[in-house]
Amino acid sequence: MSKLTVSVIICTYTEERLTDIREAIYSVRQQTYSPDEVLLVVDNNEHLYAELAAEFGGDLRVLISNKNTGVSAARNVGIRAAKGEIIAFLDDDTVAQPQWLERLIEHYQDETIIGVMGETLLTWANGKPPVWFPWEFDWILGGTAHKQLLTNGQEVYTISDPNMSFRREVLVSAGLWREGLGQQVRSGRNARGGDIAEICHRIRQAYPQGRFIYEPSAVVFHKLPAPRARLSYFLHCAFLEGETRASVDRVTRIRSMGRQMFPTHQAYLRNVLAKRLPARLSRFYRPVCILQLLVMLLILALMAGGYIRERVTQGKHLKRCQS
Repeated sequence: MSKLTVSVIICTYTEERLTDIREAIYSVRQQTYSPDEVLLVVDNNEHLYAELAAEFGGDLRVLISNKNTGVSAARNVGIRAAKGEIIAFLDDDTVAQPQWLERLIEHYQDETIIGVMGETLLTWANGKPPVWFPWEFDWILGGTAHKQLLTNGQEVYTISDPNMSFRREVLVSAGLWREGLGQQVRSGRNARGGDIAEICHRIRQAYPQGRFIYEPSAVVFHKLPAPRARLSYFLHCAFLEGETRASVDRVTRIRSMGRQMFPTHQAYLRNVLAKRLPARLSRFYRPVCILQLLVMLLILALMAGGYIRERVTQGKHLKRCQS
């Protein structure tokens, strides 16, 4: 089989991450599987676009999304411009290991594979996670979702960012990202997601025989600055996670007539309740275990609260529309 052509898309939005952007680009340039092109998409920031175009315009494709509808719109700008058969996405605050792209792309020799996600490891500003941090929920801050339940090459129902790739044709056929669902308020306090889960659902409907695969050897490191290492931020993200699940669940249930959107997510939460919480309790004599147990309980409560709040809001909106 001939060598697959690959486009790497990096989306960014703020000058505050210029150093991170450069490091992300450098990591792509060091890949053992060289991409055919790298597209840098700036989300609604003319000044940053001009600065990046001046610095990287000679060997990268620097684009801008002026829709102000968040990362979903920026990704769509990149997809429309991309020429590669495979599109790999990298966040502007991540660094890819040299074999990242090679490990992702090798799965696409199987024509049934339509998307591959890799392993995302969190890197903390002070070198280690806070003492209260329960590793079982690192995916809330951008780690690999549910990796404790996954094995090499395992099929997954949905792919998660920031380490993901797709065949370009399936993204286009599915209608690209739903702009607005993944909109982010850039203050960092009210980010809403769900766009990736939603597009994965549409892709599965369009390609029922296609498969999404998890490849743990395709590694990227996701940087967490000090403000995101605070307990308040972590708990806030847990609440938003619950809201997001409810929002996406409603959209996808309408399309699939009640089918569950998050089977892996639900299985993972059952695993946490059945195994991880009891494991923490068995080490109650260690203060750190009790602290992490309390945080885990808070996370579960906030996720449930966010889910319920969003469903109630949806119900009120539906009643207003029907009245």
